[in-house]
Amino acid sequence: MATKKAVEKKVEKEVNSWISEIENNGTEPLDYNEFNYKIQDVNGVQTDAAFLGSDVPNKMNSGSLAPGGKLDANIVFEVPADMASLKLIMEPNFFSTQQVTIVMTP
Repeated sequence: MATKKAVEKKVEKEVNSWISEIENNGTEPLDYNEFNYKIQDVNGVQTDAAFLGSDVPNKMNSGSLAPGGKLDANIVFEVPADMASLKLIMEPNFFSTQQVTIVMTP
């Protein structure tokens, strides 16, 4: 019989911010949302963007870009301070299985 064991471990976290540049090269409006992004740690754990309110300058929210439009905005995540390698994952559409993965190295 399998058992589950909870172990409490204090992990120092730091807030990291990445700038995402989105450009609409299409002919239709392009929706964007900070919840299209996740960060993945070396263990494969994926975490959504942190909710830090309006304290973050130029924080990405949600909206739509007209054809030819461009957006530069910050996406904020809380990750362990000692995490050596992270992947930024962007899923362009909630209903799509398509992903863009960017390996972040220290």
